[in-house]
Amino acid sequence: MAYQLGLSDLGHHWMGGELDYYCLTGDRRALEVVIMASDTMARLCPTPYTDHVRDIGSPLKMMLDAYDVTGERKYLEAARRQWERLKQHLNPDKGFQVMLAVGHCNQRDSGKRCHGQNAYMLALTLAGVVRYHQITQDPEVLVGLTAGVEQLIREFYGEKHKSFYLNFLHLSARQAVAGSQCRHVPGIVCHCL
Repeated sequence: MAYQLGLSDLGHHWMGGELDYYCLTGDRRALEVVIMASDTMARLCPTPYTDHVRDIGSPLKMMLDAYDVTGERKYLEAARRQWERLKQHLNPDKGFQVMLAVGHCNQRDSGKRCHGQNAYMLALTLAGVVRYHQITQDPEVLVGLTAGVEQLIREFYGEKHKSFYLNFLHLSARQAVAGSQCRHVPGIVCHCL
């Protein structure tokens, strides 16, 4: 429905399955589809940094997949543009923060919306950053990767249950008391700045 309305979510673009199909079968048409889709995405890079960090991560991974299979530098250049956009939002002490999307925080008013991150979207993006670092060996990428992994552990791991949480919200002290339940999304624990 969203696509019929002209909406697009760049965090839901990937060609990994099509690429796997090509690698397993040798079907040249599958490779052509991967290349056509990757060329289109490369023209869109860098994608916006939004309330879903995967809008950077999915296209980053897609560009690296295209680079892996073709060796064409234009895909690595598009991946670099994705990294540069992500790097603009890096806080070395906190990682990558976003204003959470409606549904992750139920406040529609952006002035009241929580800031934080979503574990699986961050993990998806960091998986692309790992691959980008493996290819480029850029020390700045390693700094960002380290900050992101530390964020993932610090903000999402719960010692009590020895597991990771889906969301982490940063609220100002006037919005919540540390450890209280988020008033916007039941079941989410708030952590004050």
